[in-house]
Amino acid sequence: MSATQDCPERTCPNEKVDSSDTLITRHRRDYTAPLATEASTLRYRSRALWLLGLYVPLLVIPWVLTCILVYHPIDRATYYDQSGLHKDSLKLHQRMMNALSVVFSVTGLVTVPIISAILSEAAVVYAQKRRETQSVNIRQLFALADRGWSSLAILRDALPTWTSHSNRRADVSSRFLWLAALFLLICGIQQPLREALVSKQSTRVMTSNDNFASGFRVTYNFKDQSKILGFDAEPYDIARIPEDIVTQDLMNSLATFNGYEYPPHLWQDPSGLRPYYLDTTSTSLKRQGPWTARQPWNDYFVAALPNATMTGVLRQRVMRLNSTVVCLNIARSDFPSSCAGEDPFVVSISRARQTEIRLCVPGRRGAFPWQLTRNMQNITEDVYMDLSGANSTNLIRRCTVHTVRGYFELGNYRNGETHGPLLERWEEPDRFAAQSEYNDWLSPKWQQTDRWRRPSAEDKITDLPGWPKSLAYQTPWSPVPASNNPNRTMSGPLMTSMIAMFGERSLLATANSSTNATDAASQICTSGRMPFSIFDGYDKYEKQCANLTGSNDQDDEVLASILSKFMVTTFNNTQHISASVYFANQAMLLQTVQNTQDFTARQIRSAPGGYIQRPVVTMYGLVIISALMFIQLTGLAYLVWYIYQVPTWTALLDAMAIARIANSLDKGTIPAIGSVTKQELDQLGEMNGLIGVVDSVHMDEETDDSSLKREIELGLGAP
Repeated sequence: MSATQDCPERTCPNEKVDSSDTLITRHRRDYTAPLATEASTLRYRSRALWLLGLYVPLLVIPWVLTCILVYHPIDRATYYDQSGLHKDSLKLHQRMMNALSVVFSVTGLVTVPIISAILSEAAVVYAQKRRETQSVNIRQLFALADRGWSSLAILRDALPTWTSHSNRRADVSSRFLWLAALFLLICGIQQPLREALVSKQSTRVMTSNDNFASGFRVTYNFKDQSKILGFDAEPYDIARIPEDIVTQDLMNSLATFNGYEYPPHLWQDPSGLRPYYLDTTSTSLKRQGPWTARQPWNDYFVAALPNATMTGVLRQRVMRLNSTVVCLNIARSDFPSSCAGEDPFVVSISRARQTEIRLCVPGRRGAFPWQLTRNMQNITEDVYMDLSGANSTNLIRRCTVHTVRGYFELGNYRNGETHGPLLERWEEPDRFAAQSEYNDWLSPKWQQTDRWRRPSAEDKITDLPGWPKSLAYQTPWSPVPASNNPNRTMSGPLMTSMIAMFGERSLLATANSSTNATDAASQICTSGRMPFSIFDGYDKYEKQCANLTGSNDQDDEVLASILSKFMVTTFNNTQHISASVYFANQAMLLQTVQNTQDFTARQIRSAPGGYIQRPVVTMYGLVIISALMFIQLTGLAYLVWYIYQVPTWTALLDAMAIARIANSLDKGTIPAIGSVTKQELDQLGEMNGLIGVVDSVHMDEETDDSSLKREIELGLGAP
């Protein structure tokens, strides 16, 4: 190869061969050319903007969508939309979750390369002289070119001198290097931190196929997934139930209920303090009812649906009644001389040995005590009892029953499958509203133009479409034999209980009206219809029944003794009256439902719903990740602003840029291939690595002095 060549004088190298300078024989050049000789080399570059435009949407949009999906689907205001999520919404949500997983993975892969590329562009500006106070040496420049912010080895060498390994330290540390490393760390930890703080959870939701009321409006691809669990009585139907229907049912219940059998329609109040418990004295471990204790607990109520009924993804409310009993001894002078009320229930029994029983329930028999509203309401009833006689314990008592009627929410997916407390008010947005918190609907008989109607706070039977012709669809109330007033409606639970125990068709009234004491007492002892006979035990009156002789006078004393013992047992504590008012409320609800379930009783349904995946993150997690992302976006914005402060001579501090820089150094400045001494590295650390502008004036030999050519050149350490 020729040692000489034709070239301009200022750019032609002096070539010499000296194999002693390196382990590899090479050409050595004394090359004094500047970095650039064209003004067009200094220009603004669009690469950073393109990278930012690609990366920021990948960073921000998925996180914003994740924050939205934490609380609700993209196309709905909540996951718990009680109108039901349509299958299109479910598919959209699933696709969104899958897409976010992919985008987050892609973002995690490209974060470090993109951030590092932008930092490399900023490093060009940092190494380009812009003011007099700047200081960058060659070692620092090479560390930036090596992208030392992502190299643990370079960062270790850049540690302060008081740390370990100081014997290997060179002057490679710079403010830009550490700030870039910190910024890259903030950007890089977001993906693993997001994986740690944001998890996926399977969430149960209501679908459109669970909303039975939408089936008539959304007929395409509708598959009703709900099923009927039972029915709830309507206030206007309860107001019309005959007294005889309830008292007949109540008499049967009082004679047959067992305190060690838990009534299926008895619910525990969630705000109560006394839990369900087991009868550990029984081999069958049956759950006890609330009346086994001497002072029964009062935190229970009755509903038309069996206890622990759950409705799945449907939110429905049903009526509940609970009664509290308080009994006190009173003076005989406090017993009403005249039972108050328009039509009070009064009982007077006289038997042998001056046995006198008086009973007074003030009020109006047959008057329905409740309003038609679904809002919470309460009533108070009193009963006065006076027992006296030569062979009986004198007992004068007043029992007060406080009854509350209202509605409660059945257990569902929103309340942890646990029924809710008593609701003070019935809230519904509109009778035909498509959206509501609940899935309560009136019976199909209330439909108008195939639209289901929601219950309002107060509905009247006269508002039923087609009234009064629609009344023909109701099953007539079954007549009760020997009823003296079949049209009389039910009273309050206490008066109804007293009527069931002492009314015209009761066993005690029949026995008392009999002129044959032997037959009357024998009927009580053998019929099994005595109230509380199983609850108290068949042996309760065994001693008295064993004394029957067939003599009317003697058996009249036996009858008086039985009646006296019954009154003392029933009124001396609250167990028996508490049980009687409970079963009175139960009979009212169940008998009303049985008669109206094909007419106006509300359907109570259950639906399974479906499951979707949703992101779950705590508020602390949201704040931490959002704060880091804000710092990252602020840093990126600053970097772009910093990059476009001045035009640059190269896009990146890459291999070509370093080769051009090395070519601009004096011969021998860069150590040759082989071992590098500490002195050689220190020499590089002392050299100015800033790239500046040099003005040069060149004279063409063929022109005169008036023809001058000015060029802008770049060089290391230029002023």
